[in-house]
Amino acid sequence: WICWLWSFCTSKFPPVSEVIKFTAGDVLSLFSAYSRFLFISLSTRLLSSLSLRKLLAGNNRLQRLPDLLDHVPLEVLDLQHNKLGELPESLFYKALNLKYLNVSANALETIPPSSQSEESLSTLQELYLTGNKLNENSAALLVGHQNLRVLHMAYNQLLSFPASKLSKLELLEELNLSGNKLKTIPSTVSSCKRLHTLIAHSNHISVFPEILNLPEIK
Repeated sequence: WICWLWSFCTSKFPPVSEVIKFTAGDVLSLFSAYSRFLFISLSTRLLSSLSLRKLLAGNNRLQRLPDLLDHVPLEVLDLQHNKLGELPESLFYKALNLKYLNVSANALETIPPSSQSEESLSTLQELYLTGNKLNENSAALLVGHQNLRVLHMAYNQLLSFPASKLSKLELLEELNLSGNKLKTIPSTVSSCKRLHTLIAHSNHISVFPEILNLPEIK
């Protein structure tokens, strides 16, 4: 199976000091625990696998992901702590089953659109974008992910969060906007009736919305 795995992944051949798990045909873990064993790219064949449901490839040196060729059944994608400058344009509308995406601690300046048209079929529920270079234009692109429950955009370059876009995320339960350059949190956060956690420290906020009347807020 080692030969099979390396046909999917491109990297320098490492010392055997890393745990790689491929179980039940649907989970692939390429999590790097040792700095000498780092993947620098993933192949189109891997991401387009019709059996892969969960891909864990955090803590590597990935610089890019290949475009997805067709619709894939991927549900969980963890790419935190890599060197990604962008995500495939087709990611969200080719991976329609994607429910969890963690791309924290990369170098992203934008995120791809949720769909090719005004109608989005996104099923994404958890999105972790902390520690990138995203601005308010990226925040505006989140409106297509109307099933989002958890959104972390801490430590980016947000000067604002578009009020009209935030109001569309009605199922949001947890929002982390810490470590940006925000001067206010839009009052439209009150549209998020299920919100129980709002974290926004280390900003420049002088006006904070009245959220204590939200039924789930802690």
